[in-house]
Amino acid sequence: MQYEIRTGGREASLAQVLAARDARAPRRAALLGENASLAVLTVNIPGPVKLSPMTCAVFSAGISALRAALGAPPRKTLWRVTGAEAYFVSPLPPDRLKRLTSELEEEHPLGRLMDVDVFAPNGAPYSREALGLPRRRCLLCGEDAAACGRARAHPVAELVAWADECVERYERARCATLPEQLGRLAQDALCEEVWATPKPGLVDRRNNGAHTDMDYADFLASATVLRPWFVRCAQEGVQPPSPSAAFAALRPLGLEAERDMYAATNGINTHKGALFSLGLLCAAAARVAARGERLSPPTVCEEAKVMTQGLCAREYTALDARPALTRGERMFLAHGVRGVRGQAEAGFPDALHTALPCLGGAGERNEQLVTALLRLMATLHDTNVLGRGGADAAQSVCARADACRTPEDALALDDALTREGLSPGGCADLLAVSVFFDSLKTII
Repeated sequence: MQYEIRTGGREASLAQVLAARDARAPRRAALLGENASLAVLTVNIPGPVKLSPMTCAVFSAGISALRAALGAPPRKTLWRVTGAEAYFVSPLPPDRLKRLTSELEEEHPLGRLMDVDVFAPNGAPYSREALGLPRRRCLLCGEDAAACGRARAHPVAELVAWADECVERYERARCATLPEQLGRLAQDALCEEVWATPKPGLVDRRNNGAHTDMDYADFLASATVLRPWFVRCAQEGVQPPSPSAAFAALRPLGLEAERDMYAATNGINTHKGALFSLGLLCAAAARVAARGERLSPPTVCEEAKVMTQGLCAREYTALDARPALTRGERMFLAHGVRGVRGQAEAGFPDALHTALPCLGGAGERNEQLVTALLRLMATLHDTNVLGRGGADAAQSVCARADACRTPEDALALDDALTREGLSPGGCADLLAVSVFFDSLKTII
C-alpha cells in the first residue's frame, strides 16, 4: 500500500478536533467510579488527518498492549474522523497506572506515537510530572515535544513521514509468517478501497455517498478489527486436506469476525461481503502456498473456485421456506443474481479480468482504483443497487458508469447516485478483492 494511502484519509478541521476533545470529558465522567482510575488511549499524530491506516495500526497496537498490561479490554472504543479513542477502567491507583502507561509510551516500538492520559477517580488528570518523570520528547529532534509543537519547529510532512517509517518497521517485524502477511494485505485492500475517491454512491474521502448510517471512520475501524480474522482464515483454511472441508472451517470464523465488525461499527454492516471474499481468498492463498505453488491471482482464484464448488446449489435451494433471508438471497429469488457466492464459485472472474487489469503500472493509484470500480459498475448488476432500486436502477447504473470518461463524469455520477440513494457495494467489495490480487506480488 502506497505512502499516500497509509497516511491519507478524510481531514478533520480544527473545530472538529477541539469538539472531539471536549466530548471526552463526559465520557470520562461516566466511566470513573470511586475506586477506579481511567486510562484514555489516543494516537499522537500531527496534521489534519487523524484517522488513517497508519494511525489505526498504532491504535490497535496500543489497545493490545494496554489490554495485556491491565488484564481487561477497553470499556469503550470510538473511531472518529477526529481520531480513535479507547477508555480503560482500572482498579490501579492513578500513580501506578500512570507509571505503567508512561513505560508503554517509552518502551513499545510504537509508544512514541501513543498518547495515554490517566485520570484519578475524582476525574483529575495525573501527569508524568507528578511521578517525577521527564516530559515527552519530540519525535524528530528529541527536545521537549510540547515546546516543539507550540513553536511548530518541524513541518507536519516530516513528522508524518517519521511516524509512517516507524509503523512500517513495526509491521514488517510483525508479519513474519504467510498468514500474517495475507491478513495485512486483506486489511490493506479494504483500506485502499475506501480511500479511493470519488466512488459513485459509496463512502470515500469525499462523502458518505448514499449511506446515512456509516462513514469513513466505520470502514477503517472494521478493516482494523477484521485483520486478525483474515490471519485466522489463512491459518485454519490450510489445515483440512479437502477443499470443501477447508471452506466449511471458515464459516465459524466468519461469524465471529462479523461480531467484531458489528461491535466496532455499532451494528453497521461495512464489510460482510468483503469479509466472505477476502477470508476465503486468504485461505485459498495459504493452501496454494502450502503446496509449493507460486502465489498468483489465477492460482488463488482457482483454489477458491474448487473450495466453493456447489455453494450456490446448496445455499440457494429451498429459499422460500427460510424465515429470514440475506439481501443476496432475496436478490437471487427476485432477479436470479448469484452475488458474492456466485463470484466465489466462479473464481472471482470480474475482479480478476475486469478490475485487476486497471491496477498497477504507470499512473496515479487513485485514478486506477476509480477506473477499476467504474468498469465493475458497468459490467455487473450490483445486488445492493438491485435491492435499493430494482432492475431498472441496476441497468441505469451500468449504463451511466460505462459512459464515464473523465474525473468530472465520476464526480457527477457520485452526486447523482447519492441523491438517488443507490450504492454499488458489491462492486466496492470486488474492487477490494482486485487490490488484494494486485498485492500478492509483494509476497516473496
